[in-house]
Amino acid sequence: MNQRALWLLLLGAVVHYGYALAPEAMQARIWNIGGSFGRAALILALVWRVRDVVVLAVAGWWLLEESLVMGCNTAYLIAPWPIDGAACSGLLTLDFGKVGIAAVALLLVAIRR
Repeated sequence: MNQRALWLLLLGAVVHYGYALAPEAMQARIWNIGGSFGRAALILALVWRVRDVVVLAVAGWWLLEESLVMGCNTAYLIAPWPIDGAACSGLLTLDFGKVGIAAVALLLVAIRR
């Protein structure tokens, strides 16, 4: 049996169809969590044996972003709060969009060197 193909198929199935098992009011948050988990798993699989510092920095940034999405959506499911914009920005009172764009710009500079 092709283990990699099986894991990839299962990951896709969980991400695309798993949310439907949750109560309807939670499905959007579960979709966000599942999508972030799937992207994080794919990033890890892509860079697992990579030793290039810049590639690992880029992967680390995206893993941080996906962790925030998973964490904030999970926290919201446990104890909802008023959302004005993105869930994490509301929870942590910080505009992560601006932080993210700055991080991407810095990583782009590192890539170009």
